[in-house]
Amino acid sequence: MNRKQRRKAGNRRPVSTEAQIRRAPAPLPAAVPITDELRQRLDHLRDQPGLLLRQIDQLRRELDEVERRAVSTARRQGTTWAEIGSWLGIARQNAHRKFGP
Repeated sequence: MNRKQRRKAGNRRPVSTEAQIRRAPAPLPAAVPITDELRQRLDHLRDQPGLLLRQIDQLRRELDEVERRAVSTARRQGTTWAEIGSWLGIARQNAHRKFGP
């Protein structure tokens, strides 16, 4: 790819398949049990919607912070916004907009 083509492509260099495999996130086998555990812990609040919603809001804020730290770590390790976006199921631009400087 020549300079003009790179400029037109937004200065993005193609990532090799080997690099993509090397940077692919490791599967999270504990993700499902965590979800089940959360569901069980919150199930007793189903008759108290106000308390349940407050608990959900708190969990969401905590998860947002964990997500921000994970993205920050990934960026320090050289992960591209495109890779982060792919892992989160969003576009590169949206990942940068949400987590960028």
